[in-house]
Amino acid sequence: MGCLKKDSYIYQSKELEIMTQEKADLINRLVEIEDEIEVLWDYHPENPNAVDVVDRFNELQKLAGSIESYLETLWSPEDNNDLI
Repeated sequence: MGCLKKDSYIYQSKELEIMTQEKADLINRLVEIEDEIEVLWDYHPENPNAVDVVDRFNELQKLAGSIESYLETLWSPEDNNDLI
């Protein structure tokens, strides 16, 4: 009888461990989904403060071009023709 209780306890302990891991995995997945929802909301058409993707894209391209131009002014022969 004592052995049966021990085996039962081990089984319950293992089951609890599995449930705990499953719960942790689900919580982690939920956090990932909520993070993605938060990022997407920035661009969602129903968001009154939504980022205008076209404007932001053009803005970033101009900024990248400015940085690239400035980096070219910092180039030296020791850089072996590599801009960055």
